[in-house]
Amino acid sequence: MGGRRSPLEPGVPCQAELWGDLGVFEEDEELEGFRREAEVLREKLREALSHTSGNIRQSSSLTDLTSDSTWDQQKPHLFPKSRLRPKSASSPWIPSITIPQPFKMTLREARKKSELMKSYMFLELDTHRDQRQSQDEAECQKQFRAQPVPAHVFLPLYQEIMEQNEIRRQAATQKRKELLLSTQRPFSFVEKEEKKKEAIRQKFLAAATPNESSKQKQASKKVPKSTYDSLLGDKLKGNMPGLFL
Repeated sequence: MGGRRSPLEPGVPCQAELWGDLGVFEEDEELEGFRREAEVLREKLREALSHTSGNIRQSSSLTDLTSDSTWDQQKPHLFPKSRLRPKSASSPWIPSITIPQPFKMTLREARKKSELMKSYMFLELDTHRDQRQSQDEAECQKQFRAQPVPAHVFLPLYQEIMEQNEIRRQAATQKRKELLLSTQRPFSFVEKEEKKKEAIRQKFLAAATPNESSKQKQASKKVPKSTYDSLLGDKLKGNMPGLFL
């Protein structure tokens, strides 16, 4: 049996060949009997396939088991020996997987398409390179002319900026100092010490500068007239004779 399929199985390529041969022997009596037998086998095959799980390999083996006995008896009478396939029971069934391969024309078209794309890309690159080269040449042909120096460059802006920064810095410093003094609260002993120092300073100043009344008294005192008297000079000479020698 070994994987051999019956020509009566639906969907097998041998079915078309079998029906063609039956059309040739349509008037023969043996062909009528074979048709009836084929109908019976087909009904049995449908019943067997309805009880299976739908596996193709199991249905094929079931078809071979049900139809090989009758088919082997009928095929020597229906077909000549040259058309019968030899039984190869010794050769095992080898499963194979069909790997689809593309047609040569498909490969050729793909190759042509890739070549066309490459040629188009190269053409675009050449065009872009030519355009860039022409632009570079046009830029090289232009004459360079320097612009005049603007007038505001010569203005002493640096000094003005530095002065403005200094004014801004002093204003910010003064503002911070005032803020610090407004939030400062001195200790009580510091305030007392300041008052003591101020009192001592006032006393020192008062002692160092005489009063206006004493100045007026000193200015009002005059030399007495008796000082200019001649008798006073004689008295002094008599009392201290060695002083005027």
